Amino acid sequence: KYRCPVQIEQANRAIAYALSRAEEFHIDADRIFLMGGSAGADISEIYGLMLVNTRYAKNYVKDKLAIASEQVCGLIIEEAALQTKTFMDERMNAMFESWTGEDNYKEAFYMNILDVPKFIEDKFPPSYIISSNVEHFFPDHGEELCAVLDRIGAEYEYFYPDRTRGEFDHGFLMGFNENEVAREGFERMLAFIRRQAGL
Repeated sequence: KYRCPVQIEQANRAIAYALSRAEEFHIDADRIFLMGGSAGADISEIYGLMLVNTRYAKNYVKDKLAIASEQVCGLIIEEAALQTKTFMDERMNAMFESWTGEDNYKEAFYMNILDVPKFIEDKFPPSYIISSNVEHFFPDHGEELCAVLDRIGAEYEYFYPDRTRGEFDHGFLMGFNENEVAREGFERMLAFIRRQAGL
């Protein structure tokens, strides 16, 4: 019942609701950032592409998008992993099978279109991309996304601490109060937000 594209439709409705109460929530509707970690990063990345590719958006949302690309200053993509055809990990496979209700990684519709970098054409919102270094699928996806953004000349910043700086597991940025590397990634993220918002 609650399979893809429900999570994207819910995100769209949540954005619409927040903007309907923009004054109460102190939201500047012309300087929005879409941010998510893990599965939330997947949704932010998908929504970012929907903003600039109407054909892609029609795969997920029947109604109008709650915001326009001009309102979005950038995306914060903290550890997305959307390469559904290259996963060899039971946990990730289980997550995407749960998301989509599909288990055919070569032919299934949503399993195919979740892989955002394959569908980026000539535009993508400015992005701050973060990858941990313990499990391969986060940097694999981060590097694939960065390569596509390089190709189209889109603005982005990639924070990936390699193994010479230690092992950093999924969600490591949350330890910014205790860890110097996580703090660096967090501070660079804040700098990216200020720069894109013109603050």
